[in-house]
Amino acid sequence: MKNPPNSFSKHEKFIEVWNLVHSNIRMFSYWLKKGELSIPESRLLKAFYFYKKNKKEECLALLKVKMSEDTFLEAMRFYLIGLTYNQFCHYTHAIENLKYSILLFEKAEENEFVLNPLCVLANVYGNRREILLMAECVDKIKECPARTDLRKIQVMYAEICFYNISGQYQKAKSLYQKVQKKGFPEYEVFKPYFIAIMFMIYSKEKKYEHCYQILKEYTQLSGCLVTANYNYNKSLLDLIVKNAPFYIYSRDFEGFPEMHHQLEVIKALKSGDSQTANKFWKKLTQHNPSLYYDNFEANGDNTLFFQALNLYKKNLNPVKISFDDLKKMDSNLKKMHYIFTHINSPMTYAELIHLIWNEEVTEKTLARLRKLVSDYSKKYQVELQTSQATYQLANKIA
Repeated sequence: MKNPPNSFSKHEKFIEVWNLVHSNIRMFSYWLKKGELSIPESRLLKAFYFYKKNKKEECLALLKVKMSEDTFLEAMRFYLIGLTYNQFCHYTHAIENLKYSILLFEKAEENEFVLNPLCVLANVYGNRREILLMAECVDKIKECPARTDLRKIQVMYAEICFYNISGQYQKAKSLYQKVQKKGFPEYEVFKPYFIAIMFMIYSKEKKYEHCYQILKEYTQLSGCLVTANYNYNKSLLDLIVKNAPFYIYSRDFEGFPEMHHQLEVIKALKSGDSQTANKFWKKLTQHNPSLYYDNFEANGDNTLFFQALNLYKKNLNPVKISFDDLKKMDSNLKKMHYIFTHINSPMTYAELIHLIWNEEVTEKTLARLRKLVSDYSKKYQVELQTSQATYQLANKIA
């Protein structure tokens, strides 16, 4: 049995408060505490608040059971579950819940609200690189009524995401310019998402100066996702452009496992630690088997992560060093030259000291290593670059 046609007016205050979480969290909290909303409405709003604060478990705990016989509220519940699962990389569960949300909104004859789960569903398919399914969603999105500026922005954002995933970068840029020219007041709510897409496009085009400009814009914004995106993109960009040291702090990516595990893969590959790289790559294949395959193969496009992956995958198969050959050499300079012409991955200080002198790392052996590196660079006219307690030939670093 369908809800009466006035279900929007029935939940008008709920929808008004829902929208406040983007723009006025103080008023959002005020209405939650005031107690004028129904218990199911209050639970949904609290769950949405937890989602915005990146508190997955608290959010899903409020949503796990049916709250109401009201079809509209149940549609909102399944939408929020799908939204949360998408953010935390549980894409199969996200798709299942978003599809059911769409069915319930259609049953409630709230066709305008179908945009919410449809837009997220398109994003999920994009994350899985299922471009045809994403295109179908975008076509349906464009058919939905978009009577408000907020809805119009949602539609344009979905289109830009599709153009990005499908490689139509110029169309994405042109549409983004239209969004900016429209001057929608609601644009500020979506700004972090729009500029994240533009960053991704410029990084794929290797227009790194534009990427740094966008990162400056990011510093003016706030939110859990903004912070995680900034740290993730800045780390990879500096690594690729400047060969900067690569540090990862797991606390910066709490609630964003795919970002964290991608960075751990790159860090491990960079240092030649294949065991750790494999461990975190396996986690990625579990997150998104449509994107990540075995043996560090992937269905990804040219994002910063995949650029870095291609830079350092060669470190997985270093050439073996013959210890018998090393023993036969009559100088430490020859030993160092042999090592750096027979390996493809960075060598740690400890490994070099062990191979050349068969000793442990101490202040004395580190000083001896630095002197040998200097002598080696001069004699063989090569540059050894050091990063995170490793040395590597500069011409072997892309």
